[in-house]
Amino acid sequence: MFNKNLLHFVTSLGKRVLTLYLLFFLLFHIFADENKIKAKTLNSLKPESFNYLINLENNSAPSDEKKTASYIRYFKKIIQYMPSVSGAYGLLGFCYYQEGKFKEATSWYKKAHRSHPNTFLFCYCLGIIHFKNQDYPKAIQYLENAASLNTEDYLNFTTSTKIYLPLLDISDESMNTLSLRFKTHLSHCHTLLAMGYYYSKDFSNMFGSANHAISLGLPDQGFFYYLAGLAAYEQQKHEIAIKFFMESLKNNFKHPKVYHYLGLSLKNMGKGPEAKKFIIAATPQIESFDLLQSEADKITLPLY
Repeated sequence: MFNKNLLHFVTSLGKRVLTLYLLFFLLFHIFADENKIKAKTLNSLKPESFNYLINLENNSAPSDEKKTASYIRYFKKIIQYMPSVSGAYGLLGFCYYQEGKFKEATSWYKKAHRSHPNTFLFCYCLGIIHFKNQDYPKAIQYLENAASLNTEDYLNFTTSTKIYLPLLDISDESMNTLSLRFKTHLSHCHTLLAMGYYYSKDFSNMFGSANHAISLGLPDQGFFYYLAGLAAYEQQKHEIAIKFFMESLKNNFKHPKVYHYLGLSLKNMGKGPEAKKFIIAATPQIESFDLLQSEADKITLPLY
């Protein structure tokens, strides 16, 4: 009896093991086949080159709706198969932005931001989009967040996200050039942040943001001195404004607007004769020229 029961147990166990093995074998091949199908699909949708996106970022080529649509299909399929690839969300946002579809662009960048809330790139891009849409409170919120992040965060995310590798290869990026790229992004971030404060009439924070950019040694120092001077001028702190406008000129930012506000600041300090030569240096049309908007228009949405 004992031998029969043991034989039955062994036979039953063997059948179960065999069943589990066959199930595992089938599942393995199903998933393997599924992954092969996914890889084949992605390869069929993958653009031959990412030069088109680089050219869009550099404003060296016009947007082509048909071409952009092919990149959108590719990035959407990546998200369908690999929803954790946050870079694909950001690149989708970039494509929709280039098509003038700001609502869709914002939506995709927000998904990317939720996935990586402490990533400079997504905060910065959302700040740009909201600034361009003149939603300054939201722009300030995202730009302040972006400005608080450092080079290491940016480099780690950019170089560890595989979807950016073709873009980095085309641009022949190294750690040094990526660091310089980040400094440019950060400079533009502080520029838009100071401007956002200006258009929100928050001149105290505008001065602080511009002055912080100066202390960081970011590119466009002359323009940041101008922004700090303008913030001081709007607060009627004319002595401080004069100091920063003079530094702006020393840093080769010699726009007529600098001369204009420097002259006005000197005039308000009771230095009429000295003020006159600076006011004369400014062109007659300068009051109607929006220098801040002109500089903001030069800032474009980055790919990475």
